[in-house]
Amino acid sequence: MLNTTPTNKDFDQDCCGAIAATREHLRQHGANLCQLLEALDETFGSDAFFSLHEVLSGPFPDHDHVRDTLCDILQILAEQPSSALDRLARDLNFYAAKAVCWNSERLRSLISQFPHSD
Repeated sequence: MLNTTPTNKDFDQDCCGAIAATREHLRQHGANLCQLLEALDETFGSDAFFSLHEVLSGPFPDHDHVRDTLCDILQILAEQPSSALDRLARDLNFYAAKAVCWNSERLRSLISQFPHSD
């Protein structure tokens, strides 16, 4: 009979893959996410972003911390009122609603790659 129970090795490989994907995403799109959080005037979001960047720059980032921080940033984006996004669109000629949507989808995709430790 084939054993389909995930092993610690599988869990570790999944974590490494999720962290690598997060690093790559932030390498390519992190500046835009940071600018969005700053434009939204979200101090907690900017702090979370910089914390995530710092943790990911180490050789062995804590996967729970990375996942939790991605979730925090996603929550911040989800809580933005449409009036704030409309203000940014008007004042900065910036498609804030589309930027929030795009970044939220990418964050959800990254979060889904992390295995559950339950």
